[in-house]
Amino acid sequence: MFNMRKIYILFAIVLMAISNVTAQDYSSQLTMGDTPQMNMLNPGYMPSSPFLTLPVPILGNLNLRVSNSFAVADVVENNKILLDKIPNDASFKFGLDLDIINLGFRVTPKDFVTVSMGIRASNDIMYPVGAFDLIQNNSIDRTKPFDIKTASAVSAYGEIVLGYTRKIDKNWSVGAKFKYLSGLASLRTNQSNFQVNKTVDSYTIKGDVDMTIGGYDLDSKEMGSLANSGMAVDLGVHYISYDKRWTAGASILNMGYINWDSGSLIKSVDPNNTYTFDGLGDLENMLNGGSSSVTDQITDDLLEAIELDTISSSFRETMPITIHLGGSYNVDRAGRHTVTGNYLQYIDTKKINDYSLTAGYTYSSKSKRFKAMTSLIHRKRVPLSVGFGLVASTNRFQFFIMNDINVKGYFAFDKFACFNFRMGMNFLLGKKNI
Repeated sequence: MFNMRKIYILFAIVLMAISNVTAQDYSSQLTMGDTPQMNMLNPGYMPSSPFLTLPVPILGNLNLRVSNSFAVADVVENNKILLDKIPNDASFKFGLDLDIINLGFRVTPKDFVTVSMGIRASNDIMYPVGAFDLIQNNSIDRTKPFDIKTASAVSAYGEIVLGYTRKIDKNWSVGAKFKYLSGLASLRTNQSNFQVNKTVDSYTIKGDVDMTIGGYDLDSKEMGSLANSGMAVDLGVHYISYDKRWTAGASILNMGYINWDSGSLIKSVDPNNTYTFDGLGDLENMLNGGSSSVTDQITDDLLEAIELDTISSSFRETMPITIHLGGSYNVDRAGRHTVTGNYLQYIDTKKINDYSLTAGYTYSSKSKRFKAMTSLIHRKRVPLSVGFGLVASTNRFQFFIMNDINVKGYFAFDKFACFNFRMGMNFLLGKKNI
């Protein structure tokens, strides 16, 4: 009988790669200026107008992020992968944020409250370079073992947020956001290492696995998304000089966790056990439609060899944290030319930390209803990206679009390594608080 549970485990182990959930990459919005989304980056920042953001079709408020640790053109030559040019921890990242609703209103001239709801999803996969080596360099006289390191994490959750910003005086404001989190799905592979030794007519495989699955019970084979809850806190402070030419801000985001009450823990009992793979067996049986039984037998043997212990249980997952430090300076007193500088640090207890540095310039029209922005962004794995953006406003409406991509990617798709796109619409509900 074809066992989907075993195939699910094997698929997760073999195809997923070392990674972890990345925090939201706000680099592309750091030069947007006076928009409600800046309050999401720093709850200490007080928007000048009350606002309402809704997921308008096509123009909905969303952020899409794709990032690769290398460009394909840099690691492929003459139809061969140059393995020595791929970092051992090279990864592919994908993220999507969708704001379902975002509402901000004044309680008093010094007190501002925000209420929002959104969905966050991200995936960060490290490439199994050892598997590429196995496929490409599987020579008959190979004696060196293939070391394949795999591990992964996927995360998706919903959040309901209540925020409060307080203006201390003409210069300083502080704020905090309290988030209720509802976990939808999580796959985190803390460790998964395989070693493949080749003999004349077979392969010997041994492996060590440690992973957690949230939102899915392997025993009952049921989803339990509504049972997974958590919380997080954002804190921020913002400063503006008396002449309004200097601003500075600092914030720390997503200090919290999700309790996965429906989940499973998977760990190998003895990583030194081995499995000998002699081939696919009865090829004629496979061609006649019996591939499921052959695959099921291979899966049985491999899982038995690495002795996976599966426990359906609850566990707590710490959220990745983002720290932001930044500021801006109006070059002229009218505020039509502004330069900005920002630093983001992403912290996760179970992965190598990431960061980004952003330097930007913003041009504002005389009426301040139109702004054009450009920026240079340096990330840990993508040395240089260029960003462009527009913000257009009326008395009751604001539209923005931001995009940054690695410099090489502007000229050829095979040199693409990073893409970060953000767009949205805000309805302004009241007069500006000057």
